Amino acid sequence: LYTVPLGASGSQKFSTKTPDEIAKDVHGIGNAQRSSTFEIHAPDTVILPIEQYGIVSTTRMGDGSNMTIKQFVLETSDYIKSIESWQYCKGAGAGGTDRMVAYSRNPSYVWQEVPIEFRQEAPQLENLEVKVPCWAKSGGVIIPYPLSVSYGDGI
Repeated sequence: LYTVPLGASGSQKFSTKTPDEIAKDVHGIGNAQRSSTFEIHAPDTVILPIEQYGIVSTTRMGDGSNMTIKQFVLETSDYIKSIESWQYCKGAGAGGTDRMVAYSRNPSYVWQEVPIEFRQEAPQLENLEVKVPCWAKSGGVIIPYPLSVSYGDGI
């Protein structure tokens, strides 16, 4: 778990932080993961809630720069290659706060277990309805190395 530092406004929320503080937070979650695992794990992807992703992808860095926070982070980080949005990060953090997630897309570190792929049987006519039986099973997301995923709550 990465502790997102307070900004000059006294809040962790991206909506109250300066572009430099937001960039430092996105870099910080990756740096904390690398440091705590002695550079064994380094995230290449950062996932943000939709609102915070909008801030990161449209807010300029300032000082006359046309570069957005997202462009700046991707250009200056040695390991973060992608910043994306996901609606389920909203309210997923401790106490219902928004969550930032950093992880490596390496299939050795994270994957989805699907023991039975989706399959559809032949349509069956019952009374005045047509029913189509379907089957699938999911084993969820497997993370064999828990330190390869970092969470930053309160953004």
